[in-house]
Amino acid sequence: MMKGSPQEIYQFSSHFDHQFLNELYGDDMRSAEEVFHSALIQIDQEVSEAEKLFREKNFTEVRKIFHRIKPLFGYVGLMEVQDNIQQFEDNCIHFRDIGSLELAFENVKTIVWEASVKISEEKGKLSDYNKQRA
Repeated sequence: MMKGSPQEIYQFSSHFDHQFLNELYGDDMRSAEEVFHSALIQIDQEVSEAEKLFREKNFTEVRKIFHRIKPLFGYVGLMEVQDNIQQFEDNCIHFRDIGSLELAFENVKTIVWEASVKISEEKGKLSDYNKQRA
């Protein structure tokens, strides 16, 4: 597109809560791109640390890490991931045996990984959109 021409409004992919993201970012897709980018970095770093702490059986710190990253999924419009993380946090407090907690940990990591793929793809689309608007 040429500068100064009418711009098409950005449409988030169906995985994301469109209404929430439109209210949060308005037409500031540069900010959205930055948030998606920084969320990916923090999620990757925090989950790596959580894996180390889980192996050390430091479940309190693992729970704290997931509590820290939970809001990131809201900022990118993936509210259902927040719900899954909350369930895992609850499991960290009330687990009955290590096996069930290990399963819950693997499940939440899979959910987070799949969400990260969606975030990464959307960040790429946002980047392309923002380049067209520049």
